[in-house]
Amino acid sequence: MASLGEKTEVNQVFLSTAHISQWKAEREALAEQVRATEAKAATLRDDLAKIDARLHAAQQFVPELQDWFDVEEEKQMGPEAVALTDAIKKILVAHQGRPVPRDGIKANLPGIGGYPLARLNANPNYLYTAINRLVKRDEIEESPSGHFRMKKPAGGTTP
Repeated sequence: MASLGEKTEVNQVFLSTAHISQWKAEREALAEQVRATEAKAATLRDDLAKIDARLHAAQQFVPELQDWFDVEEEKQMGPEAVALTDAIKKILVAHQGRPVPRDGIKANLPGIGGYPLARLNANPNYLYTAINRLVKRDEIEESPSGHFRMKKPAGGTTP
């Protein structure tokens, strides 16, 4: 606090309608750039989806393409993203040994699993592939009714 006789500095702000008009114009120009960039990104995503559809069709003849798709998905995932196999295991662990149908796993992906459904919708067969991979790795087991649960360890209790 300033006492009597001390000089205090006063900051002055000058704001004119010209400043405001300039800021509005700058904002409109930036907003237009954002719209144009988003439109271009949407076009590029459509082009990628068309190529992915062709590659998925080719996968019937070249099964090794699934490994390539897995690598591509990992590249697109951010550092906070969860791998689909990890999300599936997280869901099955949360169900504490109770068998979960494939639809139940899919329904729990965004919540318990932390996996965005939008990514799965881009490649709907990936859920089937990821579950089968976990079964082949002997990490989860499938019941005769097509339900899944974590594999029981040698001690006999489900994790």
